[in-house]
Amino acid sequence: MTMEYSTDYNPDITFQEIVSRLKVSVANYHLKLTNAKEPGFSHKPLEDKWSNKEILGHLCDSAFNNIHRFVRGQYQHQPEISYDQDAWVNLNYYDYREKDDVIALWKSLNDQITNILANIPDAQGEKVCFTKQSQHTLHWLAHDYIDHMEYHLKQIVD
Repeated sequence: MTMEYSTDYNPDITFQEIVSRLKVSVANYHLKLTNAKEPGFSHKPLEDKWSNKEILGHLCDSAFNNIHRFVRGQYQHQPEISYDQDAWVNLNYYDYREKDDVIALWKSLNDQITNILANIPDAQGEKVCFTKQSQHTLHWLAHDYIDHMEYHLKQIVD
């Protein structure tokens, strides 16, 4: 699945502002996801395309990996943390889980990311973490995390 979003990065936004945006977004989308009807949530539009449940699972995988970035990026020198998104979605078997279980996992992981980001001093934001052949600051990664999440959540609920 290819990414078609872009991060509208603003280096002047603090971690606390990022946390506030994440909290609002998670609360709003949690309600919308909970109200989504199961048949449409699990339907795969094509065999090689993800269902909405798998897209949400992909966001769980993104959260797992970003938790590593946000934690290890603070104490390791330029850690490299990347993952094969298709393999992660396939091997986590999200389509076999109940919709509410995947939603609860997504919410819990984002609550943890909120906790981590709320405690990162803004001065730590310039520390670097490597992803697939790219390097980004923790601050940029936090910004990108929310942009990526909201892009996919709009796909699911709209």
